[in-house]
Amino acid sequence: MNRLDDTTKPLEIQLSRDISDKLENRFNVSNLLIIYFPVTIGPVLKFYLRKTNFTEMIAKEPDILGEITIIGKYAKAIKLRNGAIIYLRNLKIGNTLLMLIVETNSISKKVEEFLDILIHSISEAKELDPVKLADILGKLVNNIELD
Repeated sequence: MNRLDDTTKPLEIQLSRDISDKLENRFNVSNLLIIYFPVTIGPVLKFYLRKTNFTEMIAKEPDILGEITIIGKYAKAIKLRNGAIIYLRNLKIGNTLLMLIVETNSISKKVEEFLDILIHSISEAKELDPVKLADILGKLVNNIELD
């Protein structure tokens, strides 16, 4: 079964403390969310790295994802009212459209470069689930160096 077809509650991506710290300290990524687009109900949060004010906002008001995905057609990054900055990127795995949202506290070239590499790595996957995503993130944070 393709886990992207399962529209249950969002799943947390389990990372080791070491990988999580490297992701935040080296690449300035405080959270990562995967949005899935089931045809019948619109965008839903599928996977997330950690609970933040942003993920709590989505949990309380899931309809906000519709607005965010529309904005994502025109903007690469958005500054939220609470001061967080989110980067938005669309990608496909097979015939499945996804949106990757990265939460950070600053706009930087490093975040954009990391996102490009991450999207390339995710796009090569045949399926995507939290375990596969954790594996991809672990390999990236341990093997890439950005200026």
